[in-house]
Amino acid sequence: MVKKKTLLTTSVAAVAAGVASQTQAGPMFTWDGNGHTYELTLNEFYSWTDARQLALDKGGYLATITSQEEQDAVASFVFGQLFGDGDFDWAVWLGGYDADNEESWVWADGPEAGQQFWQGKDDGSPTDGAFVNWDGGEPNFIFGLDEDYLGLYVFGGEWNDFPNDPVNLLTHPITTGLQALIEYDSPPGGSVPIPGTAALTLLGLAGLGLASRKRKKAS
Repeated sequence: MVKKKTLLTTSVAAVAAGVASQTQAGPMFTWDGNGHTYELTLNEFYSWTDARQLALDKGGYLATITSQEEQDAVASFVFGQLFGDGDFDWAVWLGGYDADNEESWVWADGPEAGQQFWQGKDDGSPTDGAFVNWDGGEPNFIFGLDEDYLGLYVFGGEWNDFPNDPVNLLTHPITTGLQALIEYDSPPGGSVPIPGTAALTLLGLAGLGLASRKRKKAS
């Protein structure tokens, strides 16, 4: 019995720790302009594809920026969180990409999912008057790299095209990827991911065991 109790306790603790880790959130702010909340995955680095999946799993999406006002608010938030923290975090992921159709930049997810905002390379043009904030000479697919994914520079807030898993050779020669900027249509505050079937089973068994012990003590 002791071994079974220990195993159950250990399993439940592991599940609880796993659920807790899923609920950990980075710094957030809510912009009055659209009521959306933005979260930064502080000190966590991802490829664009992994960052996109993370955002979707958390109930959001990689941020889409569609106006100068939103650009200013988001860039200020990112700069305030990452610049001067003793490390050179050069950029964060946004939700734009042209991997499906080269030189046709679209938003991947969110309310603007599938909407094109840019056509061409650095000499291209916005689509239907869409807002863009490319850095000078971007996008350029430099050195022939497959730079199909959109990032926002920490210093200055300009946009750049990156490969899926970029390497920051300045201070992160081993770490690949960028931090993710996740956008939520409504504040995610306090939302807890639902555990999987196995987790629910273990937690249920733990609850039954606790109830049984209480009944025995009462009798």
